[in-house]
Amino acid sequence: MPDAIGRYYNTIWAFNQGHIIQSVSAWSDGVRIDSTPPLAGFATNGKNLSGNIVWTPDGHVAEAVWDGFYDPESLVVEYYLSVGGFDKLGKRSDEKYLRRSFMGCGDGSGFFDHKPSVLCNKTAFARHDMEMAHLDQFWVTVESVNGAHDVNATQTTTVTVDKTPPALQFIGDGTATPGEDRRFFSSTDGTFAANWAFSEPESGLRDIRWTVLEEVVAGIFVQVREPMLKPIALCPLAFFGTWPQLASHSARLRSVVNSSSALVILELR
Repeated sequence: MPDAIGRYYNTIWAFNQGHIIQSVSAWSDGVRIDSTPPLAGFATNGKNLSGNIVWTPDGHVAEAVWDGFYDPESLVVEYYLSVGGFDKLGKRSDEKYLRRSFMGCGDGSGFFDHKPSVLCNKTAFARHDMEMAHLDQFWVTVESVNGAHDVNATQTTTVTVDKTPPALQFIGDGTATPGEDRRFFSSTDGTFAANWAFSEPESGLRDIRWTVLEEVVAGIFVQVREPMLKPIALCPLAFFGTWPQLASHSARLRSVVNSSSALVILELR
């Protein structure tokens, strides 16, 4: 029978075989029954609970953070992590890239019956030794273990590896005729323009940034404006400039290309 706080004790007797039987007895220090698993929390990909990622350029990195796992009786004493993916037949395998491995809370042995439960405070995981190819998909399984060895798990969403930067289709000076590159550009208000086209069939374009360089000496360029997202009114009356275009996709790889340059002539009236 349990005691007042639900603790059970094991008692054992040992008897000898003498003419007068003698015995000795001992009892354990007690154990409580926890028949319920931990309460499952949530997990996200990356390093931020509020910034779950779905694309990554790094085929060798798997990262996850988690919160909300809880066990009011025997505490969450350990976490096990695995990294899954799809096999060649398209079937899910929760341990394709990393087999189930414990984080190393407590004494790191994975057995906690011989010690009082100690709360595991680890909330992040990172491995940099994965081997994932372009367009491979993976997810992280976070499994919580309580002091009674019961488990509860949750998984992150799927992350897709995109190792290729955005592809340039066209870049040209001027915008009067999109798709054409102008050698000269005339303006009454000092605005220099360019037109371009990028494609990113996998993760989609995230942003396009551009700036202006001035050729001060043959082959030597200096930046005359900080990277912007809109046409820029320029001060010099005439200059020879190029437009570096920087496009990045949702996996944050970037492509940088230059226009062929155009001579800008401002008309003063």
